[in-house]
Parts: sequence; structure tokens; C-alpha cells
Amino acid sequence: MPQAPGPARETVEGPTSRSAPQPAAAPSVSVDAVKELIRNGRYAEAEAEARGLLAAIETRQGNESLDAATALDLLCESLWRGGKSAAPESSTLAQRAITLHEQLQGPAHADLARSLNNLANMYRLTAQYPRAKSLFERALAIREKALGPEHIHTAGVMNNPTRGPGSTA
Repeated sequence: MPQAPGPARETVEGPTSRSAPQPAAAPSVSVDAVKELIRNGRYAEAEAEARGLLAAIETRQGNESLDAATALDLLCESLWRGGKSAAPESSTLAQRAITLHEQLQGPAHADLARSLNNLANMYRLTAQYPRAKSLFERALAIREKALGPEHIHTAGVMNNPTRGPGSTA
């Protein structure tokens, strides 16, 4: 016995060459994945993944977004933890992250403290102790005000060494 035809099905055609450009695909790596690589001491991998994340974000959102600042922070952390503090690119990227956070969130936002902390660590590791100390102090002041003195992120800044050998600072 023949079956009655079912309801008509709509077909949806994919984009044509005349359609608007499609957004770029989401990055294949996440912020959390890069953080995990850093946590596990896999700094070279974290650096590579952070660079890919940054490139994908900049393609989708441009160079001046909070997501770009976050990717820059991850890249900078992987660089200084991976022994690349002295590379000129490292401090340039850290300065860029600081500028983005200041422009997009203001000079007292807790996210800015992470960027300041990254640059301070770069300075500390290249024996630029006075510069490191001033940035650590600024990061600490921001975190104390935004998060409170007992917050774990505030304590993390307080535990950063800011004095080098022979320093009386």
C-alpha cells in the first residue's frame, strides 16, 4: 500500500558567493587550555597556543579588545615563565596588554593587575628591580582595592620578590 507523502521539507542552502562574509571560526584553543599548559609548566606549548589564540581573536575582533588583552596576558606569562623575559618582544607585548586594559577598563580594574604583574616579573627576571617593584606595588594596590587584602590573587602579588641581590629596597 503506498504511503501518503509526508509534509514538505524545506531545504536550506549554504552561503553563496553573493552572501555576506562569514565570521572566522572560533579559535581551536581556549583561554583555559593555555592556562592549564602554564599551570603544568609547558611554557613553550603555552606560548605557541597563546600566539594562535591571539591571532584568531585579532582576526575576529580586531587588535583592541578585552579578549586580545587576555590572550596577550597569557602570552606574556608563558614568555616570562619560559625564560624569555629579556626578549624585546616580551616587554612590548606586556605594555600592549597594559594599554588595552587601561583604555578599555580603566586604571583601577583588577584585570590590569595581571598585566602589570607580568611586566613586573619580566623586569624582575632581567634585574630591573626598581621598575619591577613599582609595578608590583601598583598591581598590589589595584588588587587590594578591587579584591580585598585577603583574596588569593592579592596574596600572589604580595609574594613576588621585588628585591634583587644586594638590594635594600
